[in-house]
Amino acid sequence: MQKNTLIIGSSSKLSQALEKNLFKKKHNVYLTTSNAVSIKKNYFYLDLNDKSSLKKFLSSNQKTLSKINNVIIVSAIIFGKNEKEYSYEEIKKIIDINFINSSVLIKSLLEQISKKIVPHIIFISSISAIRGSYDPYYASSKNAMHAFLKSMHQNRSREFRFNIICPSLILDTNMYKQMSKKNISKLKNKNPLKQIIKIDDFTKIIVDLMSDHWISLNLKELVLDLGETR
Repeated sequence: MQKNTLIIGSSSKLSQALEKNLFKKKHNVYLTTSNAVSIKKNYFYLDLNDKSSLKKFLSSNQKTLSKINNVIIVSAIIFGKNEKEYSYEEIKKIIDINFINSSVLIKSLLEQISKKIVPHIIFISSISAIRGSYDPYYASSKNAMHAFLKSMHQNRSREFRFNIICPSLILDTNMYKQMSKKNISKLKNKNPLKQIIKIDDFTKIIVDLMSDHWISLNLKELVLDLGETR
């Protein structure tokens, strides 16, 4: 059966690499973007910071959504601040986008996407959701999604597959570019390979997890950190 995959969030290099590698595996790929100027074929406008945009996305694209059998949630924001530096408005924004509106989106998509095969929902999280982070509100927003998806699995395990991917730092992402050379060096020294995972390698793992030989994988928090010591 043809695999139709929806990627939530298209602005990052990670999303672009996912699109490329999914296309190589003959997926029909659809993406959301919050940049109205960048709308093109198979792209749909969605701003997770705007409830009206979320509602319109779900109501205006029902025909396409009814074909989708895989969803990958990539979109998220990060401020890279400690708890003392956050304003109330920033706390609200990061929780709204990374948890509240993302969970509402998933809940709604489950009612609209195709059930001809068991749909696979993959959430790109972060190792910080498991072990904590310098940015506590980013880590908390990601961890809240873990609890949500585990609860959805309890309620809907016969209908859907849910998996959570928790990478450490990924080479050449926005987070990587924002991090100091000193902290990058510390991360490298924490793993036996002394490396940072590459975007293309990471996305190839995600694409492979969507293959039929991984059908038994369900409700797993997969940590991809090159064996970093805690």
